[in-house]
Amino acid sequence: MKYTREERFEIGKEIFEQKMSSTEVVMKYGITADTGRRYKRFYLENKDSETLPPPQKSKPKKGSANSKPKPLEE
Repeated sequence: MKYTREERFEIGKEIFEQKMSSTEVVMKYGITADTGRRYKRFYLENKDSETLPPPQKSKPKKGSANSKPKPLEE
C-alpha cells in the first residue's frame, strides 16, 4: 500500500516517539523495517517545519515512455 506524505510523516512520528516497536509498525502498516527507517528519517527532517516540503519530482527512467530519444549523430 502506498501512503501519502502526511501518512508517512505520522508513521515516522510514531516510530520516533516509540509509541510502537519496529515489529508492531511493520505488522500494522505492512511496510518493511527499511521503509520504517525512511519514514522516521522523513519525520525527523520535517518535524520543525510548518508544512511538508513539496514532493520531489522523479526523473524518468532510461528507456521509459516519458524520456526523449537522443538525436542521432552523423
